[in-house]
Amino acid sequence: MYVANQETFNVSGYKINADGTLTPVPGSPYPVPGSPPHIFDPTYLARVGNFLYASGSDPNSSNGITGFKINSADGSLTKFNPSQGDAGSYFFLSADTQRGVIYASGTGPAGKGSTSVNSGISAFKVNSDGTLTLIGGQVQQVTSTPPGTTPVDGALAVDAQGRFLFDFFFNKIHVFPRNPDGSLGAEVSQFRATKRAEFAGALA
Repeated sequence: MYVANQETFNVSGYKINADGTLTPVPGSPYPVPGSPPHIFDPTYLARVGNFLYASGSDPNSSNGITGFKINSADGSLTKFNPSQGDAGSYFFLSADTQRGVIYASGTGPAGKGSTSVNSGISAFKVNSDGTLTLIGGQVQQVTSTPPGTTPVDGALAVDAQGRFLFDFFFNKIHVFPRNPDGSLGAEVSQFRATKRAEFAGALA
């Protein structure tokens, strides 16, 4: 089990024992580089196979995401840079382990090869070496974003049948269809979830 220790710039790893107790894995906790003025890193974790990803503001990664290779023998982590030069900054992560896709909400490339960014959701293919390839080359924008805000705080979840991605942001759940390659189609609907909650910590 791995824990994102927000505001401490590290990730803890634990072995789950037979009686349910936890034992730190060798080397835990593991540092996650951050960049000012960000103080809440790392924010979220997502795992696909033997790779673990932490969202944040890693200055060594073009999109701020930190990658770790998981040692299958003892659960220890080895840091690596998963980005491939695409611009961006992400807060929430969600994984589709079956298709090997990571979804990230925040800001991403406005177009293929663009250095400018738009707010929204990006889909990344997890390659065999753990690097992340931005599917479609650009971020999928979220509609009806209130002035002065971005969906950087949007919690993400994939439905059990893998048909849709849900993003909770500013009292609304935004629904995106998923294509066979893991990319997202245009937003198809949105539902008002509550009158009070502007942001959600998690969807399940």
